[in-house]
Amino acid sequence: MPPTQEDFWLGGFMLSLATASLATWYVLIGRMRRGPILAYEPRRPVPWGGAAALLAVCFVAIAILATVFSGGGGRSKEPEADVPRNAVRDIALSMAEQGVLVGAMLVVVVVVSGATKFDLGLPEYVDGLVRDIKIGIVAWLAALVPVYGMQLALVALLGEPSQHPLIKMVAQDQDGSILLAAFFAAVLFAPICEETTFRLLLQGWLEKWEDAKLGWRAAMESTAAVATDGLPVVAEGATMGVAAPMDGNPTLPTALALADVAPIHGLFGLPHGWVPILVSSLLFALAHFGIGPDPIPLFLLALVLGYVYQRTHRIVPCMVTHALFNSLTLIALWRMLSTGEPLP
Repeated sequence: MPPTQEDFWLGGFMLSLATASLATWYVLIGRMRRGPILAYEPRRPVPWGGAAALLAVCFVAIAILATVFSGGGGRSKEPEADVPRNAVRDIALSMAEQGVLVGAMLVVVVVVSGATKFDLGLPEYVDGLVRDIKIGIVAWLAALVPVYGMQLALVALLGEPSQHPLIKMVAQDQDGSILLAAFFAAVLFAPICEETTFRLLLQGWLEKWEDAKLGWRAAMESTAAVATDGLPVVAEGATMGVAAPMDGNPTLPTALALADVAPIHGLFGLPHGWVPILVSSLLFALAHFGIGPDPIPLFLLALVLGYVYQRTHRIVPCMVTHALFNSLTLIALWRMLSTGEPLP
């Protein structure tokens, strides 16, 4: 059967994105020859402990247990008219459960640890938000070819498509209300909850743990304490390596300012920051266990997200990248279903 106009539209759209992704890599490789792709933006260690990072472990355990104990028989038989309504209800219930869990943990973390908006990786001004969105878009473009290339290669090799519950719901029932609910869940809800869990809480704490093991921040704090003759060394609101004035005093050197040159080497001989990136990425991939080959390309995506967070220590770029990936997946799914094309 010759391709329809819609097929050409989707093919052209995906080809344009692949070209943009390769062009992005061309520019980024040029930047890598002059230095890091993203400048390292320091901040004080996150004030929360390892208990907050256990949320990611809970997500992984839930995913594995759900796969092990699922019946595997598909959706139970129900009246045809009730299928879209029940599917939307299931999606809404899943979002509510995840939202309550992540939201409650975040509230506890803020109340107990006294975390500020800088600790939570939030921009201070509108121009900071615009900057973070731009970083997220560039990270998305750079990750497109590696992530989707790996996905397509695994599907071709294993002959097994994605088994993500949202994709299965949309593909099986093809109802507009289900697609809308899936879009809301995947594009708005999942990026906020998952990036908060795996990048902010987990990777943020892992970076604190790695720095404690390396001992470099303690040395910087001692140096700053001597330089300021016993004056407080960390001002409220100090961020991005810049010390804030305190009680009318001139801007003071701080441990944060001195720490803007991070150590080159981290734990186990890896570059500084990469142990937290690898651990958080692995758990992120395992949290999608049981949905076909998806965990492997999602691990690649998580490496990109982890790198962006480790360099910027802001969460919005990661959420933007994550949301754009999920948007593209649902758009491609919608076009294939609307034209009757088989799913990859």
